[in-house]
Amino acid sequence: MRIAVVGAGYVGLSTAVVLAKLHDVTLIEIDSHKIDLINRGFSPIAEDGLEPLLQSALHNNRIKAISVDEEIGPQDAILVCVNTPTADDDSVDLQAVYSVLEKIESNIDQIADEFLLIVMRSTVPPGTTRREVVERFSKHSKSHRLGFIFQPEFLRQGYAIYDLQKPDRVIIGASDSEAYQKYYDITIPCLENENTPVLQMSIESAELCKYASNSFLATKISFISELSALAEHTPNVDIDDVVDGMVADHRICPSHLKPGLGYGGSCLPKDVSGLFMYADTRGVEMELLRAVHSVNQRTTERLIELFDSVSLSSEKVAVLGVAFKADTDDIRESPSLPLLKVLCDSGANVYVHDPVVDLSMVRNRFNLEFNIASEVESCTDGASAIFLMTDWKQYVDLGLEKLTSNMAKKFVIDGRRIFVKSSIPEDVTYRPLGSYPK
Repeated sequence: MRIAVVGAGYVGLSTAVVLAKLHDVTLIEIDSHKIDLINRGFSPIAEDGLEPLLQSALHNNRIKAISVDEEIGPQDAILVCVNTPTADDDSVDLQAVYSVLEKIESNIDQIADEFLLIVMRSTVPPGTTRREVVERFSKHSKSHRLGFIFQPEFLRQGYAIYDLQKPDRVIIGASDSEAYQKYYDITIPCLENENTPVLQMSIESAELCKYASNSFLATKISFISELSALAEHTPNVDIDDVVDGMVADHRICPSHLKPGLGYGGSCLPKDVSGLFMYADTRGVEMELLRAVHSVNQRTTERLIELFDSVSLSSEKVAVLGVAFKADTDDIRESPSLPLLKVLCDSGANVYVHDPVVDLSMVRNRFNLEFNIASEVESCTDGASAIFLMTDWKQYVDLGLEKLTSNMAKKFVIDGRRIFVKSSIPEDVTYRPLGSYPK
């Protein structure tokens, strides 16, 4: 089958290389640098397993990346995988979606062949696909046979290829049974697990399911964040023991109940705010979700409170990790960013290390004055404090003793609770989030 995928971000590029195992895929992207990298077999994003699939697809002439201004020719399906970020008012910014749909509509005679599926994979508020896609393109049905799909993505950054090939479930919101069957025949053979549950539902139910799933995960994270904040003020409480006791109950799943820095990245923050803003348009006040968002914002403030407990002005401070989590280079909604601003504004001599993130880009984009350390040792050498912000394996493997061996004052704030079960050297002041100071 001939598949066009619009957008070479985490969802689009990952989806494209998996579909290219069986189909001929044209990847449409606005960024010329990304296009060049992809066509040379290099992934513009850090995603485990993506690059080998890309190189295999290129070798088999199954994939190519082109500019949005180039002609794409007839297709059997076109997947919209562009970003829908949070606007200034916390609503969902759909400008990229609108732009893609206008492009498709103006070229529908070129793109549509015997039957064209228009598939929305970008996360959009319920009703958007019906209003902006189904109703908009139905007027072309006399000259073209069209089908419409909304398929939510549930990809974890760092595990996107795994999640695409071995998903917990596949949800397909279809305009009709023919569209559903054709999309099923395109996507399901690309899975590695033949027994994956496939749920067919209305387009609107599928749209809401995406928001509901991510918002529920965010709620679990904020719940444990609040309990962790309480544990920081309660002697003799081990928050990990509390969680172990909770998840021993078969009704409580342990996923997303790990104490730490809250949620970040490209999905959970925008989907939480997107859902309660959508609810506002329907006259429904979602107080719980607004509280979830508020708690997540305060998680970073707890780090800053620990920072305020010691004077670091003019002192060297090391920040280890800027990615919002390990195994990705994504810094969107990373708790490291507000921390870096506070540290830089305080007059501290800030050094930063991350094994994957482009720190020059971070420094320039956010106008932050910090030093870039290419090695962990140079980052921590002579430092008075370390902020552990991303649980990269490199930091875990080094261990607390080696991380602090060349420090001037051994003060460690562990936002990821990496070393809570480790032996703490006597000369190290160790403050993990979620623990009462010892």
